[in-house]
Amino acid sequence: MNRDEATAIFRSLMTLCGLDSTAVGQILGIHRVNVRHRMSGYTAVKPEEMDALADLWRRIDAGDDALTGAAAEHARAIQWVRERVRNGHKGD
Repeated sequence: MNRDEATAIFRSLMTLCGLDSTAVGQILGIHRVNVRHRMSGYTAVKPEEMDALADLWRRIDAGDDALTGAAAEHARAIQWVRERVRNGHKGD
């Protein structure tokens, strides 16, 4: 994966997880300015940072009960939509 691809995936993972740069900075243990640098491609995203966000997304997608804050809210919303689909709601 090249740097541009890593940057795009990093931004997408943030969006999937429903997190802003401040929250991602707290998760990764870096300042939000450094998160913004990664989002813009100014600074390369580290593989372990990608792994941390990918793992968080996996937990959100699975509806992990141990999640808190925005990640927990995002997980509940995903589960709510899935339940609606299972119950036959087609969105018309």
